[in-house]
Amino acid sequence: MDYYRQPQLMKRYYKLPISIVLSLFILIGCKLPSKNQPLNKAKQLQVWTNTNSDNKVLFDSSEFDCYQFDFDRDGYLDAIYSHQYLAGDSLFVYRNINETLVASLKTINFSEDGLYKVDSINAIQDTSIGNFAVYTHFMDSGGMKQNIYFKYETAESWKITCTTYKLNECLDANNCFDKYCVISQNLELNDHTMWENYNSFDSTTVWIKNENKN
Repeated sequence: MDYYRQPQLMKRYYKLPISIVLSLFILIGCKLPSKNQPLNKAKQLQVWTNTNSDNKVLFDSSEFDCYQFDFDRDGYLDAIYSHQYLAGDSLFVYRNINETLVASLKTINFSEDGLYKVDSINAIQDTSIGNFAVYTHFMDSGGMKQNIYFKYETAESWKITCTTYKLNECLDANNCFDKYCVISQNLELNDHTMWENYNSFDSTTVWIKNENKN
């Protein structure tokens, strides 16, 4: 008799609302699959250069920081490796294509041999400006902040769209404020001559006073 009752029970189960079914999965410890999962430790330190070979690049965790976020907005966490302070100035960008990390960009992290320190590398919401930014600060007096914005164009085409600088200025002990400027770049990173055209601020730069100090 039990064998005849089981289909009826299963039939009633399938009629349950989807919200209740999902709750049952959670209660019994089942997890729905998610593409946007952090990379495990092995993949943080060992990545594949392309999908058609087993050539690998190894990153020493004592020399590189790994940043994971979905910069190309395809639902998979990508990976960026940046040399730690005084360990070097390299920046490697990998796209996550079907859970395989594929090299997309090799460039510098703008630490400039220790003049600047990379504070973080984060995704940015406004993709017209870029996909991620490298946030740095000057290691000497003043602690000027320099942020560089990278924009993903195609599989192996990247641009630096702009650089922002922010510093604190004091006219006297009771009159200190932050000010910032935006320097347009629009430089192709695969152009080896781009550094000849990289712009910084100068005496003609217009600085904007930030009353809120943000």
